[in-house]
Amino acid sequence: MGCCQSNQPPQLEPVFTSVRKLGSGTFADVWLCENKYSGEEVAVKLIRRGFDDFEARHISYEIQLQSLVASPHVVELKQLLLTKQYLGLVLEYIPSGTLDRYCKRHPPDEEVARFLLRQMVTCVSFLHKLQVVHRDLKLQNMLVAKTADGMPRIKLIDFGCAKRWKRRAGKASQFHTAYVGTPAYMSPQLLQASLKGEGNYDGVKVDVWCLGVMLVQLFASNHVPYSTDDYQFDQVMGEHFAVLERLRDMEKGKWKVSSPIIAKAAEGMSPELLDLLDRIFDPMESTRIELAGIESHAWTVAALGERYQSALMSIASESQTYSTAPKIIVDPVKQSTCTPDAGTGRYELVDDIVRMAARGRYVPKGEDGDGRIIVYNIGNLATNLDISVTAPTMTEGVVANEKPAAPTEDNTSNNAELVKTLTKTDPSTHSGNHFDVFQTSKAE
Repeated sequence: MGCCQSNQPPQLEPVFTSVRKLGSGTFADVWLCENKYSGEEVAVKLIRRGFDDFEARHISYEIQLQSLVASPHVVELKQLLLTKQYLGLVLEYIPSGTLDRYCKRHPPDEEVARFLLRQMVTCVSFLHKLQVVHRDLKLQNMLVAKTADGMPRIKLIDFGCAKRWKRRAGKASQFHTAYVGTPAYMSPQLLQASLKGEGNYDGVKVDVWCLGVMLVQLFASNHVPYSTDDYQFDQVMGEHFAVLERLRDMEKGKWKVSSPIIAKAAEGMSPELLDLLDRIFDPMESTRIELAGIESHAWTVAALGERYQSALMSIASESQTYSTAPKIIVDPVKQSTCTPDAGTGRYELVDDIVRMAARGRYVPKGEDGDGRIIVYNIGNLATNLDISVTAPTMTEGVVANEKPAAPTEDNTSNNAELVKTLTKTDPSTHSGNHFDVFQTSKAE
């Protein structure tokens, strides 16, 4: 996927005004933007067009997964947008930032950590009920919104490593093989997968391990047990000796003495908290504590102050009243509802726009086509739909052989027809989920 980093404000007129850059990654930039029609601030993740088919499948899968898990526990994916240069994901903007930064400003005691952990467990349990494992849980992938009374409210982001497991022989199989995630948060089984590029691990128990790492971070100034820095290597892949050394420490349950900072933090923890962490950091997946066990553990269920308990009740009430009715997508081109394909379970309309971003014809030639922006409203697209999407194989460090193709005018004939058929609409007045085209280069 091509590098996207740019300090120049993206041209998203007339729908959005770019305010400032929020962050940069290898494959995307995230900008704070304002919807010019509603005044709402949103975070727009911009991926430069020209990625290859392999990457397009990943992007499409991530979009569909985030739509599937739409809820108050997850940052809302509101829209997709397509410009001449970018595919954009329009996301709910949460100004308080990530949980690691929040805890740096407000170091938690055990009561606050308990309040935060209960929310983390609720978020992850929600994913698992939908047969989705995140596999990259970390404080940086949790944003802190606010409840009505100003209490921290956790929301998950980044489903790039997530996967929905399928049923095999009538049973749900939550075991996975791909080596993905952030090295500092990896369970022993994921580290073992790193030695040969793949393995066989329980994705649910991987998420449990990550919860333990985050819980320790709350008390250790964001330091993690079994830190990669303590083993003097920069990348797990290829550093077999360092991985084996780290695995040996994990198998001995040495998390409390894995570094001086962790050891000092552990000295100040209550016996109940230490017991919970010992159960989470069980090196054996088969005996590692379940999410339900974390939820019912003595430390987790200990009393909270009235303010924290009231906030949890408010969050629970919000989740219960959240609409779980499937949303209908109307495709103005086909004049039909957009439902999963019977064979693949995919939402073809999502695939279409991602493929168009990868290599399709964007707009007809001429001055009129220079500044168009297509906005596709997919917020909560797949809520409560029992789809069976199939993820492409994901192996960290593997680069697709095919060279990314730039958008062309000839590759996808249907795309030209698609753009011609779309109607110009004020986004503040529409009620259905559909494509909107806005002309930016020439007034009509």
